[in-house]
Amino acid sequence: MLESKFEISVGMSRKWDARKAGREVAENAIKNLTRPPNFFLLFSTIHYEKHGGFEEFLSGVWDVLPKGTPLVGGTVAGFINSKGSFARGATSLAFSYPNMDIYCGIGRHVKRNPKSAAKSCANMIRNGLKKSRFKNKLLFEMISGPIFPSVPLFGEYRIIKDKKLSYVFALLSQASTSILLKGAARESETLNYLSEELEDFTILGGSSMDDCRYISNYQFYNEKVYSDALIGLGIQTDLKPTIKSASGLIPIGDKFEISKDMCWGHIICSIDDKPAVEKYLDVTKWPKTILDDRVYTKTIYYPLGSVIDNDTIIPNVIALFVGDYIVLAHSLQSKKICLLTTSGKRLTDAVDTALQNIDNNFGFGVSCAIRMQTLGKNINIIQKKLKEKFNESFLVIYTPGESVCIPDKNVCHHYQNTFNICTLYNSDFNFS
Repeated sequence: MLESKFEISVGMSRKWDARKAGREVAENAIKNLTRPPNFFLLFSTIHYEKHGGFEEFLSGVWDVLPKGTPLVGGTVAGFINSKGSFARGATSLAFSYPNMDIYCGIGRHVKRNPKSAAKSCANMIRNGLKKSRFKNKLLFEMISGPIFPSVPLFGEYRIIKDKKLSYVFALLSQASTSILLKGAARESETLNYLSEELEDFTILGGSSMDDCRYISNYQFYNEKVYSDALIGLGIQTDLKPTIKSASGLIPIGDKFEISKDMCWGHIICSIDDKPAVEKYLDVTKWPKTILDDRVYTKTIYYPLGSVIDNDTIIPNVIALFVGDYIVLAHSLQSKKICLLTTSGKRLTDAVDTALQNIDNNFGFGVSCAIRMQTLGKNINIIQKKLKEKFNESFLVIYTPGESVCIPDKNVCHHYQNTFNICTLYNSDFNFS
């Protein structure tokens, strides 16, 4: 186990009842600590929405957790810990270490105004930590993920073939996001604003979601539940944070130019002056008949990628096909794009790449729910690799998007379809 100064414990519950699950996920985590935790990360699947609700779930946690413990988290598509891989239940990570200062922040209505939400969250954290004597800074953030809105003329949709509705859809989607707070999550914009406000923080984050239906999601902040918020947990410590990322995606074919986009870069209207859907089908050499409700089981292997500086590629998963338009799960980060491809083996090999040359004290990871869907039962291969590396001390959550910012490497991207693992390490520690 880790040296006594440094304690990490992962909890879990598979109970259906929200309050009972909350109690159990907290009990299982803190019972292994010799002192109260410095902070508590809490995640659950969406199922408790209909089995008592998330207010009851949090009440159960606070029946057990010491009052005043900083707590952040939210709903996720699934998670991996030492007990297995799960698409239903709750999990937590309790962290205890004396040389550490913690402060939480929150920004509301992030879909309407990501800049304001990021500034609010960052100000709380910066002010709360201004007296800290520790130099290493780490932020875990969670943002409300995308929601497919039910809008007039469309209802709840995944495929809309009428080309005449493309532009109307784009306008309604932008209005829905700003007014109804349902639509694009605007994670890339939020991360950029957050990194400007907290420029010397290493950042790891994810988007909250449901069971991949994109109907609802929730964020946990201390004793309250939110549905359109950015939450953050700021850490200053003498431990050094390290984040490693990998995707297993490779580019194929030529690069292309976005001719027109809408909705903050979430909707591609045209590529190389051709309708976006037509261009995508040309590049993949797929027939038009492939555009049915099952097309997304194929596009997860053929996402688009934003090309930055000709060598960095940020994956963009396709969320919807609407007439001539392609709707992305998160916004473009470049007008230049390419087609990417992957396989189950590449996805699992990417985990090995991320785990290379990192210390095996513990690992906290954020990965893409698309990878969980793609691998199916083979997700257990990932769990085995993590257990071999970290034994009991690891937790990976699955979200619709992954945020990584590493200031000293000039990295600041909101990814999709990636695997990201974070460790905190002090070379003076001895592990056994």
